[in-house]
Amino acid sequence: MSASLKTHLNRGDILLRVREEESGEKAGEIASNSSEKGNGKKSTRKIVSVSAKSPACSSCSIPVLSVLAREPSNGMRARDVIREVRGWFDHLSTDDLEARYPESRKKITDTVIKFSKKNLTLKKQIFPAGNESIPLGVWKITHEGIKRLDREKASWQPRYSFHEDAILIVRDDTRNEDENGSAI
Repeated sequence: MSASLKTHLNRGDILLRVREEESGEKAGEIASNSSEKGNGKKSTRKIVSVSAKSPACSSCSIPVLSVLAREPSNGMRARDVIREVRGWFDHLSTDDLEARYPESRKKITDTVIKFSKKNLTLKKQIFPAGNESIPLGVWKITHEGIKRLDREKASWQPRYSFHEDAILIVRDDTRNEDENGSAI
């Protein structure tokens, strides 16, 4: 089966590449995930190859430590830390934040932030997960982390890395109507 590659520009600098098969269907469309909702809308997911930007892993350390330093005694839930750290990188578009690795389908930016947390744990700047005083899913800064934050926060600047093989999962909600415009 032959395929052609089309290049499209979407929302600024994000480069989208959509593969189309001979039959005319988009290769990224997942037919098995189409569903009819009770409100007459059909939802399909399309997978689109993109070039995406994410924070560089080493650039996430200071934002993670800074967010955690606001709650040094209690720590913070992982999802709250990730949401706040994303805000430190203002050159990321919505598509960059939603871009995923093709194999695991995990969001690239969130994974990079979690990997940075792992490095901080190895450097003893964040307490390890599952410690008796720290529940799973909570990140907590150590005294070493506070010292590093004090030394490096003033000189921190965001750095980015680029991923040529990222994907976006695009949901396409279409309303099924008959010729009179009534929902089917």
